[in-house]
Amino acid sequence: MRSDQEKAALNGLTGPFAKFLNIQVDEVREGWAELSMRIEEKHTHHRGAVQGGLVVTLADAALAIALKTVIEPTDETATVEIKLNFIRPGLGSKLKSQASLRHKGKRFLVGDMTVLDDNDKVVAIGMGTFVVLDANRPPS
Repeated sequence: MRSDQEKAALNGLTGPFAKFLNIQVDEVREGWAELSMRIEEKHTHHRGAVQGGLVVTLADAALAIALKTVIEPTDETATVEIKLNFIRPGLGSKLKSQASLRHKGKRFLVGDMTVLDDNDKVVAIGMGTFVVLDANRPPS
């Protein structure tokens, strides 16, 4: 992976929401990324497991970073669709998401996501579709 692609990929986690959740980039290589976050009480629901929307957010962020490594550094991506199957509750002190590119088209990218707990047990698996956007063109 070119260093400019890596920098562009990591810029995806500079927003306030990612900082609020304390999502960390553990590893990035071309077409692949692993992100993690420490679980705090505020991330859990009334039964003590991580709230499902947070699991989806972590998976989405990991796939976005993985896909940024295979497009031009000046381009952006946006999530078009995500499907996540929850296998077991997210318990423990840390969750991590591993994501990889499955298909690269001219405008659309498809990838796979796996969310794991701190014992490497699968919490959720899924697939996402992203569109490639020209960063120089304003959103419409």
